[in-house]
Amino acid sequence: MTMTSANKKIILLSVTAVLLILIVAAIAVIYLNEMNKDVVAVEINFLPEDSVIDIYNPAELVGAVDYVFVGNVDELIGTNYRPVAVIDGMGWSETIEDPFTNYTVTVLDNIKGDLVLNQQVSVLKDGGLSRDGKTLTLYVNDSLPEPGSIYVFYIYAQPDGKLLASGSQSTQKIQTTDVSDLSQIQADPVYLKAVNGFENQIVQNRTYYVGPIGN
Repeated sequence: MTMTSANKKIILLSVTAVLLILIVAAIAVIYLNEMNKDVVAVEINFLPEDSVIDIYNPAELVGAVDYVFVGNVDELIGTNYRPVAVIDGMGWSETIEDPFTNYTVTVLDNIKGDLVLNQQVSVLKDGGLSRDGKTLTLYVNDSLPEPGSIYVFYIYAQPDGKLLASGSQSTQKIQTTDVSDLSQIQADPVYLKAVNGFENQIVQNRTYYVGPIGN
């Protein structure tokens, strides 16, 4: 029996979905190991990407954030939780906790903004594990940064100076892990895409904030 193009597409999408789930599950195990927690069965809670910009357009993505920089993820510190009141379909109100994963990151190069180079900053990544370690919340197509890896960070500075990476395109991995070879980092396609986005950025109608410059 000849396989139709529609069947091939369905199979490809199914395989892609399975691979994504396996990758996210592996990241959850890495997270638990970093926090010295027992590995348990993890339920994945995918959040829909709800953005006023096209996050896959580098010019819009760079223009929307306060900072774009290259950083080495030094350590996973833990998870912060923000209480959020929600109302279900029956009208019952409950409070859930949104997780934010906390990292220390060494700034290697600035693309947008002026953070102090070769100095650690604290970065919050929107998403992470629940308090009981049973649910991993992530945006669709997103993943948590891995300690020991280098990323381009797209950061929203908060009014209190905290640095927040929010959205599936907010942390994009550089292939090299050599923090001493800046030329190799700057030749990476992920880096070049961010630079191109900065040179053509589309500034958004929002209030921009300043992070921990000089700290």
